[in-house]
Amino acid sequence: MKTTEVKSFADVDTSELKQPIICVFNRPDDYPDKCVARLFEGTAPTNIIITRNTVEEIREDITKRFPAMLPLREARKTIKRSRKLDLKNGYKGCQENSRRFTE
Repeated sequence: MKTTEVKSFADVDTSELKQPIICVFNRPDDYPDKCVARLFEGTAPTNIIITRNTVEEIREDITKRFPAMLPLREARKTIKRSRKLDLKNGYKGCQENSRRFTE
């Protein structure tokens, strides 16, 4: 499989993929001076990659194209919402657990 480097994941049509996943590699052997993100279909790699200088730059591109693929960010929002409800209702144990993940 010949690797195809695209400028951004925004340039990729993923409508036919059933389970698009992106794996990020920090300075792999074949790109020792770059961070690489490869698009997968489930567990099978596709030929599509992007390269950036930092993992943060990769995250920015993924965030723009696939905002729903960032479960940690969504989990933090949920925890913050739960924390507000817990504060309102006085559930101190949940409040302490929420604070640990959001601060």
